[in-house]
Amino acid sequence: MVKTLKVMSEVNAAFLGIGISVLAAIDMGGPCSKAATVFTLAAMAESVYGPNGELRMCCAIPLLGLAISSLLVSRSKNTKEEKQFGITAFFLSLAVSTEVAIPFAIKDP
Repeated sequence: MVKTLKVMSEVNAAFLGIGISVLAAIDMGGPCSKAATVFTLAAMAESVYGPNGELRMCCAIPLLGLAISSLLVSRSKNTKEEKQFGITAFFLSLAVSTEVAIPFAIKDP
């Protein structure tokens, strides 16, 4: 697996990134994203850092979007509780914890 990851072409790396992104985003911290995390951590143990970077970006960017949306863009559309979730989402996006997005997803699936 390590040899395949190290010699992977740009196109194949893009498909791997899409697969990791789908796994990480599909259940917001559930078993699919945990499987993607385990895969990328195993790759990091073998000095292959690209997949983990892709995973971290796809987990942090949605939370940053939620934070910006709840705090800046649509201030009049959000309740006080949602604004507090936005602040939490901003800080936890730095820690790459996607579970904060669950209250937003439950409100409007």
